[in-house]
Amino acid sequence: MSYAKPILLLAVSWLLLAGINPAWADNKLAAQVQANDTTLELCAEVALRALGIFKFGYGGLYLADCADYDKVTGDIPKQWSVLLTRDAKGKKLTEIAEESLEDNFSAEQLAGLEKVFSCMTDAYQDTDDGGQIDVRYLPDTGLQLWRNTELTADCGGDAEAAGYFRIWFGEDPFNSSMKERILEQASDQADKA
Repeated sequence: MSYAKPILLLAVSWLLLAGINPAWADNKLAAQVQANDTTLELCAEVALRALGIFKFGYGGLYLADCADYDKVTGDIPKQWSVLLTRDAKGKKLTEIAEESLEDNFSAEQLAGLEKVFSCMTDAYQDTDDGGQIDVRYLPDTGLQLWRNTELTADCGGDAEAAGYFRIWFGEDPFNSSMKERILEQASDQADKA
């Protein structure tokens, strides 16, 4: 009797349970998004888990050029998307964003960006299972929050506002393991191009 098939199935199951999305797995998020005149490519996608166990969605990083993954908190076109597999409370999303911003910016920096960042964090709304939240930054328009393909907040801001992505990709991100997986996948995607 061959053990190759059960071992392969076990390995694939482990990868999926660990939140790793192999390159050959079906992506849950769109392969590209059009943001004004810029096409953003899905450079990485991972399953998002609470406490490392409960999947609550899929997160994806979109960039105009996946090779720019190491500049994700800088002044480049980008989008962070979350496709939810559970309901999410806007208040909880706001709390997470505000706490992570405090962890990644000095009080002086936050004071200078308060208007733009408050615009974003105040715009989070309750979103049902199957809904999608997109945080987009374009150098010519600034920060935007989209919910289910509808623009919910157009917050503007300059190059410093691009730092909002520090929530997920800063020195002290919301989830460091997720950050590492996303950036590793984006690097791999850039190497393939």
